[in-house]
Order: sequence, then structure tokens, then C-alpha cells
Amino acid sequence: MQMNQTRNEAEEQRKVQMAAIDARSHIKALGYENLYFSQKTAMGVYDPFNLYAAAQQRADGHMAMEVGIEKDKTTMQNSIHDVFASANAVKDLDSFNSFMRLLKAEQDEDQQSELKYLQKVGHRATVFGWLYLSLYVLGSLSLILSQYLEP
Repeated sequence: MQMNQTRNEAEEQRKVQMAAIDARSHIKALGYENLYFSQKTAMGVYDPFNLYAAAQQRADGHMAMEVGIEKDKTTMQNSIHDVFASANAVKDLDSFNSFMRLLKAEQDEDQQSELKYLQKVGHRATVFGWLYLSLYVLGSLSLILSQYLEP
């Protein structure tokens, strides 16, 4: 029981760390996007590197989150490969928008996968809760019965 609790705590800690990496990458990507649009608007300078760097940061964050999700290894590797391939292809605003659509689709798919996993865990918790309750009632009844039958 203690080992299972420790394993669950370690898994939870790993997911928190992956989410922190994703959040940092997201903030860095927003900085690059901000820089791109600020330069383009204020100075008329078109620097596609900022969009490329933003896509790379978002791909890094996606990879961190992808590792923490319950899915088979091949699907995970394909997802990471597709996102990084699309991030590497960013060279203008249209390709960046295409990358963002792909990333959004991948994140929506991951969200559904995570939701299914949480529902499965919730179902198991409900089953074990009822099992515990029924064993508790059975034990209580057997204790009362043994005290009643004792001479």
C-alpha cells in the first residue's frame, strides 16, 4: 500500500514538473510572438525567426506534456515528430498559423485521452469504495452475530 502511494506521488510530481516546463515554454513562445508583432507593427521589420522560435518553444512544451500522458509509445513519438516537423517548417505567419492549428488538434486529442484516463481512475475508485464499504458492513455484521451467538 505504501509503495503504491509513493508511486502515485512520484507520478503526480512528474506531471507537475512537465506542466511547469510546458508553462515556461508557453511564456517564452508568447514573448517571441509579441516581439514579432511589435517589430512588424512599430518598425515594419519582418523577422520570421521570432515566429520560428515561438513554434520551437511551443513544440518543446508539447513534448514535455506528451511524455506525461498515458498513451502508447508509437503514437506519442508520431505526435512529437509531427509537431516538431511542423515547427521546423515555420518561415512566415501562414506557416506559423498552420503549426498552431496542428498543435491545437494534438492538444485536443491529448485532452480527450487524459479525460478518459481520469474517468477510468474515477470508476476504479468508485468500485473500490463500494468494495470497502461492503466488506466493512460484512465485518460489522459478523462481529455482531458472533457476540449474539456467544453463550
